[in-house]
Amino acid sequence: MANVAVVGAQWGDEGKGKIVDWLSNRADVVVRFQGGHNAGHTLVVGDVTYKLSLLPSGVVQGKPSVIGNGVVVDPWALLDEIARIEGQGVAITPELLTLADNACLILPLHRDLDQAREAAAGVTKIGTTGRGIGPAYEDKAGRRAIRVGDLADPEALDAKIARLLAHHNALRKGLGLDEVDVSGLKCQLMEIAPGLKSSATENPAPRPFEAATGTTMPEALAIRPPPPLRLCAKMPWAFVPVVAMLVLPMDVTDIAPPAVLASSAR
Repeated sequence: MANVAVVGAQWGDEGKGKIVDWLSNRADVVVRFQGGHNAGHTLVVGDVTYKLSLLPSGVVQGKPSVIGNGVVVDPWALLDEIARIEGQGVAITPELLTLADNACLILPLHRDLDQAREAAAGVTKIGTTGRGIGPAYEDKAGRRAIRVGDLADPEALDAKIARLLAHHNALRKGLGLDEVDVSGLKCQLMEIAPGLKSSATENPAPRPFEAATGTTMPEALAIRPPPPLRLCAKMPWAFVPVVAMLVLPMDVTDIAPPAVLASSAR
């Protein structure tokens, strides 16, 4: 079984989604295993334009698609995107889409923190999208994140939320934001949980895929990261956004080049 990674060697907007869409005709599975919903893939199929942010590009081709545990998932944004794509005639079924139950969630408090930090930074702000992706990865690395699978155990969720809020409420106080209470956040999560259950699956993607190419591998698997692999003299592997992995039922030599690096000068 051959694997093909589509990598963006710049900072986005290289056309990765279009390449994945083209390759997915010959793929068994299309995997999104890193990033959040800050960027989008625009695909034009016939006269229909699809705009994807969290859903893997393979869904419009009817290919089994996986959102892996390296992705930080805003559950509200995901369900909105699913509804929008289904409104365009694509049925997002559990057979088509699999969501890793150990994927970390982006919560409203992550968006609050992202936007408050940017506002406080003034002219030194870095220009984030304000969607909470960076703060969600901070919680993943800090081992205090709420994961998709946590929503299936409401009794254990209270302690996990309390641990998360012990960190965030201190930050919120310093930024002049109101504190978040455990019960309020839990109610929000329980409301959204049924929409995620149909797609959530335990460990949907083989571990070797994550260990071989995932840029968030250290916090995902709690192992020491390998030395940086350099794609070129000025681009260390640690800074390359890996977007998708395809599992192809063919000899890797059928595709030239085997690993597609989609890049564009900015």
